[in-house]
Amino acid sequence: MRRAIFTHCGTEIVAGNEERVAEEIRRLGQKRGVEASFARDGIKIELAGG
Repeated sequence: MRRAIFTHCGTEIVAGNEERVAEEIRRLGQKRGVEASFARDGIKIELAGG
């Protein structure tokens, strides 16, 4: 599955209901076959090398 991680978020995410926005991003991504989320401080992601 493809993955999208949004790293530059506006005030709706930063100052708003983070969980509600995260769920909306996941839902929109699923509709398009993408695992979508937004970055948070301290996030660590392991990438497979090829």
